[in-house]
Amino acid sequence: MTNEWVVEVNWLDRRSGKVGRTLRRKGGAPHVAIRAAVNQVWFDCDRKQRNDIRRDGLTITCNLAAPLQEAPQEVREMVDRAIGRPA
Repeated sequence: MTNEWVVEVNWLDRRSGKVGRTLRRKGGAPHVAIRAAVNQVWFDCDRKQRNDIRRDGLTITCNLAAPLQEAPQEVREMVDRAIGRPA
């Protein structure tokens, strides 16, 4: 089962101080999502930013994204009637 994870990756940049990115990744476990997010951040950085990351390290947080809630039955019926779908 694949879950959607929100991964936040932060590091210290030599010019702008604390820098971070928040990425949404899919994976069955948090370590899969973390690996994908860190790889993307790593390859998007230039040489100096990578050196900053090597020197100061990364701060990583990973949380399960909130699942989308399904609409109640009454709302689905109203939408079906409004767009003309057969019941």
